[in-house]
Amino acid sequence: MKGLYIHSCCGPCLYASWPLLPKVQTNVAVFYNPNIEPPSEWARRADAFLDVCDMLGCHGIVDTVLGDTSFHSSIVAGRCAVCYRARLERAMVDAKNRGFERFTTTLLSSPRQNQPLLRSVLQELESLIGVSVFFFDQAPEEYEARVRDLKNQQVYVQNYCGCFASLVEKERFSLRGLWE
Repeated sequence: MKGLYIHSCCGPCLYASWPLLPKVQTNVAVFYNPNIEPPSEWARRADAFLDVCDMLGCHGIVDTVLGDTSFHSSIVAGRCAVCYRARLERAMVDAKNRGFERFTTTLLSSPRQNQPLLRSVLQELESLIGVSVFFFDQAPEEYEARVRDLKNQQVYVQNYCGCFASLVEKERFSLRGLWE
């Protein structure tokens, strides 16, 4: 049995999750996040992910498949449910194909994620695909402290989820004073 396949949404979540993950001989972290907009943001996050992998001594792989227009449209319509399902199903199938019997995702560390929905999707995929999921909990203050530590090390930390809908929300929020 191989070690743990870690689906990583971003470098900061991998860094925050790392102390909570089982220490096994073979860990591989895979950055698969096809929903990031704009593409330049995707590249910054992929680079930061690889920086974190180097810091942690973890083998990192960047899956370079990006979403097309229909994928982005489905995320706008279904938001997190569509995104979680698409990303985690692909990652779990990849884990199984690579011979991993255990899987986790760094999405579990983030207080900004819809944890009940995420856990439900993971449980459904666990039984469907046949890869065991390692669930963990992280206190929000612990997560924030780890992310602050990463920022202090000059590693890029994003300020929005990444999907087009969250990008629009971020921009709308930053421009709100113009229309008041």
